[in-house]
Amino acid sequence: MAIDKETLFLQDNFPEEIVEIPGKGEVRIRALTRAEMHSMNPNGKTSAADVEYRTVVFGMLEPSLDIKEVKQWANVASVGEFQVVLRAIMRLSGMSATEEEVNEAQKSAYKSVRE
Repeated sequence: MAIDKETLFLQDNFPEEIVEIPGKGEVRIRALTRAEMHSMNPNGKTSAADVEYRTVVFGMLEPSLDIKEVKQWANVASVGEFQVVLRAIMRLSGMSATEEEVNEAQKSAYKSVRE
């Protein structure tokens, strides 16, 4: 049976998950909307690091962080700590990345932190 428009447009069906950050505790995340995903890089010129930061801004519910706070966390977090949250948001959102894409994003994030 086909669903009606009202059901299709409901915004209460985002998968959520609790993610363990080793040695720190838990965060609550959710899947991104399609609109959020597209808003992260509208002109195709956003750095990989900024796309990662925005992914966490949109996808991490508790604690809720703004872009400045996500960058602050990224500056002190290990790659693995940040990646566990980022990959979980991407997985819930149906965005899969190849190992090469993940490695490239990590290199870009590392460069932006060092600059």
